[in-house]
Amino acid sequence: MGAMDGKICVVTGAAGSIGLASARLFAAEGGHVMLVDKDAAQLAKARQSFPEAGRVAAHPADVTKADDTRAYIGSTVAR
Repeated sequence: MGAMDGKICVVTGAAGSIGLASARLFAAEGGHVMLVDKDAAQLAKARQSFPEAGRVAAHPADVTKADDTRAYIGSTVAR
């Protein structure tokens, strides 16, 4: 059992070094992870690097924009 079993983690800046490292730890500990970053190409690359395919999703968004934030939170809840 991992420390994040049953938890949902939203990681912003997930295509960057700190965000990606955090997301990896959450996933390795059993968390369901939503990766968020405004760089869609880098985000897709980051998403593909996870072996936990069923527990990790990605949503490109600019977290400074309310509509984008509503969209990635909505997508997370829907999953």
